[in-house]
Amino acid sequence: MNAEVRIGALITKNKEVISTALKFAQARLSPPGLGQIVGEASIDTPANYFKDVNMEYTTRRNYMVEALNKIPGVYCPKPKGAFYTVVRLPVDDSDKFAQWLLEEFEFCKSDCNGCPGFRILFHAGLRKE
Repeated sequence: MNAEVRIGALITKNKEVISTALKFAQARLSPPGLGQIVGEASIDTPANYFKDVNMEYTTRRNYMVEALNKIPGVYCPKPKGAFYTVVRLPVDDSDKFAQWLLEEFEFCKSDCNGCPGFRILFHAGLRKE
């Protein structure tokens, strides 16, 4: 289950922009109804909650970046605002690595797809270095 919720608003009188935005919305690339409800409810959330959550996520992110950079051959830049990053791993072929993760790797007695919060993305243009 993905716990992310992304919200926003598009306000315009430009009919071409409205028409194009409608196409994206109909393709389900717009925020889901639940995300909009959560976004509206968050307006009444005390500011200190967001500050505390931000501090906690920043601490976790910094810990992971530092830990990853201690691994020989791994490079993990420190993001300047995001709580995710792109990591360079010492692998010869990311296609083979991704296949190994999906077919053979186990963590918590589960494959990668069963680990809460585990996500790995491979850019097609960076298959081999």
